[in-house]
Amino acid sequence: MSKSTITVGVREAKNRFSELVKMASHGTQVLITSHGEVRAQLCKPEAASQPFQVDWEWLEGMEVKAPTPSERIVRDDRDGRD
Repeated sequence: MSKSTITVGVREAKNRFSELVKMASHGTQVLITSHGEVRAQLCKPEAASQPFQVDWEWLEGMEVKAPTPSERIVRDDRDGRD
């Protein structure tokens, strides 16, 4: 299935917003321009995905690494001040 694309200016998009949203929901990509440059895009959303889930057990089981060399240098410099 080929996806069609239309381009409209901001004012036209404002006046035809409901129609453009309906077109986008059916697969048409709508590009909205201002002064000849694309500023926004309406398109059908991707299939809903699962929200991000934190694996707390895995995260809590991670080992803390030693500071990087730059952190060590900054710490040594800071601690060496009188």
